[in-house]
Amino acid sequence: MDNNRLILPLFPRVCALYVLEEDLSELNKIKTFKFKEIDTGSYGTNSFKVLEYFPFIKKLVMEKFYEFKDSVLLMNSTDFKISTSWGTKIEPGGMGGLHNHRNTYYSGILYWETFEGSRLELIDLFKQGIMVMPDKWNDFNYQHFHLNTMKNNLFFFPSEIYHRITTNTSQNTRYSLAFNIMPVGTFGHEDSTVTINIE
Repeated sequence: MDNNRLILPLFPRVCALYVLEEDLSELNKIKTFKFKEIDTGSYGTNSFKVLEYFPFIKKLVMEKFYEFKDSVLLMNSTDFKISTSWGTKIEPGGMGGLHNHRNTYYSGILYWETFEGSRLELIDLFKQGIMVMPDKWNDFNYQHFHLNTMKNNLFFFPSEIYHRITTNTSQNTRYSLAFNIMPVGTFGHEDSTVTINIE
């Protein structure tokens, strides 16, 4: 409370960034996977179960997500599983189009190498109607968030957030590992209870 004024950040969309200490170099194998073109210069692996090939890293990702959901989101009694995982490839001049992820709860991205020339951009579409430019950006008025492609960065974000990969301005190809996470088992309340199983 300041000067009889209380600022309320209502309904925040909570994200988490971890810097991992483990060796993730085995993810370089993703570069040998088969990819299909999504947008011009933007590709995704044919497989949507890429983390099944990397059980150690899959376990590591879920350990960090459980730490996040139990200590920050306080969802200790709900279990979660990775529903899909895939590699992304952005060639020089390519970019990933604006999108969000449906039929999932949280999404994430894992970088195993640093890359300069392209970033992940998250955009708040709810603030796009009327354009009023602030004199200074802060936690209450920003509409875009950029995440650099840094080695061993693991990033979780709510799946409804729109995001894209900015144009690759370098002469190198950018790779990353993306995934979606869903609650599983029985959860909800009274007439909004549901049971979901993921293989």
